[in-house]
Amino acid sequence: MLLTAALKCITIRWLKPEPPTCNIWIQKVWDIYSMEEITYFLRLQKPVFNIRWSPAMPLLIQ
Repeated sequence: MLLTAALKCITIRWLKPEPPTCNIWIQKVWDIYSMEEITYFLRLQKPVFNIRWSPAMPLLIQ
């Protein structure tokens, strides 16, 4: 998921002179996190969601 967010940030800034920033990347990761949280909640798989995102949470909560 983190790589997907990074690639999305690169494509958003592709033709612009300034590169993607960490803040843009973190915002994109939070967007993905929110959508996945809703999806797992609707599928009644919240424990699977927590296991999947637990490695990334220390990075995002800084």
